[in-house]
Amino acid sequence: MGGKRLAPLQSEPGEKNDLAQEQAELLARLVEAYDDFTATNGVIDEPVGVTSYPYKPAHLGDLIPEG
Repeated sequence: MGGKRLAPLQSEPGEKNDLAQEQAELLARLVEAYDDFTATNGVIDEPVGVTSYPYKPAHLGDLIPEG
């Protein structure tokens, strides 16, 4: 399914066992439900590392110059 993975998070929080092929029907239903939810609620997917904030949040100590 186009790079989608499916892992049993309760029994395997490390996500090492990909069940996407074994549970293809379940994965397809989950992807369809997610797509329906995003279309209904106006969700916009953003690429990893991109934020909708105009600045990158930082720790206050990083904002105050030393000296």
